[in-house]
Amino acid sequence: MKTITQTWIQTKITLTQAPSLAVPNQHGLTNISPATIKWMTYATTRLTRHIGNLEINTITPNHIADWQQHEMSRPITPNTANSYLRAIKVMFTRLQRNSTIGTNPAQPIDYWPEPTPTPKSISPAHYHTILATTTNPRNRAILAALWSTGCRLGGLISMRIDKIQTTHTDAGQPHHALYITEKGKNGKQKPRWVYSKGMEAIIIQTWLNTRPASRTPALFTIGSKKPRPLTKTAVSHLFHTIRQNNPNLIHANPHAFRHAFAIRNLDTGRDIALVSQWLGHHSPEYTAKIYAIRSEEELRRAYFSQL
Repeated sequence: MKTITQTWIQTKITLTQAPSLAVPNQHGLTNISPATIKWMTYATTRLTRHIGNLEINTITPNHIADWQQHEMSRPITPNTANSYLRAIKVMFTRLQRNSTIGTNPAQPIDYWPEPTPTPKSISPAHYHTILATTTNPRNRAILAALWSTGCRLGGLISMRIDKIQTTHTDAGQPHHALYITEKGKNGKQKPRWVYSKGMEAIIIQTWLNTRPASRTPALFTIGSKKPRPLTKTAVSHLFHTIRQNNPNLIHANPHAFRHAFAIRNLDTGRDIALVSQWLGHHSPEYTAKIYAIRSEEELRRAYFSQL
C-alpha cells in the first residue's frame, strides 16, 4: 500500500496582495467594510511605490519608518501622513491576527506630532489624570460613560436607568448596554445602543448602586434631596472645573472624549464601519473623512481610485 506524503509549500505573499488577505479575520469571516479595504489599499499603494512590492514577511519597522520620512518630505500635513500610517497599522494588525504574518512591522512606528490636533481629543493619560482627581461618584460615572461609549452630550443626558441592560462576565465584571437618543442626520432624533465595559462599566455600576432614589428615570441626576435630570449646563460646569484644575487640558469637553473614543478604536485596528456605527454616524465615509483621511480631496481619491 502506497503512502501519500503531502508537502505544504509556503506561498510568497507580496505587499500588493496584503490588503485582500487582511480582509478575513482570525475566524475566516469577512467583518470589514469596502471603505476600510479602500483605505488600506490606498495606503499600501503609497507604501509599495516607495519600498517596492516586497514580500510582507521581509518588511521591517525600518521600511515603514523610512516611508513615513518620505511622506513627510512631501507637501502633506502630519494628519495626512498619520492617516496613511494608521491604515497600514490596521492592515498589518489584521494580518497578524489571522496568522498571515508573525510580527507587525508597523506596530513600533510612532505617529507624527500633530501641532493642533483636529479633531481635538483627550489622550488616555489625560483621561486617567482627570479620573484620578475626580472623587464624586456621579461625575466619575459621567466621565466613564463618555469615554467608553463615544456618545454625544445629548446622548449622555438621555441615558435612563430603565434603559440599561447589564450582563456579567464569568469573573463577575459588568458589561452595560445603554439605550440613548441623539440628534442624527438632518436634525432628527436617532435612538441607538452604546456600550461600556472594563473599569468604566465598574464606575457606572458604582454610581447605579449609590444613585439617590428619584422619580426621574434619568441615569444622571442633580441634587440629593429632590433629584432631577442632569442638564447640559451641569455637564458644562463639570468640564469648566476640570479645565480650571488642569490648565494644560484647555480642550477638555464631552466632544473631545468622543473624538478620543473614535481615534483609539481605529488605532487598535477596529473596522471603520463598526466604529462608525458605534459613533452613530450616517456612513463609514463620514467617519473616515473626520478620523482617517483628513483631506476631502484625498478621501475622494482614495475611495474612487481604481486600485
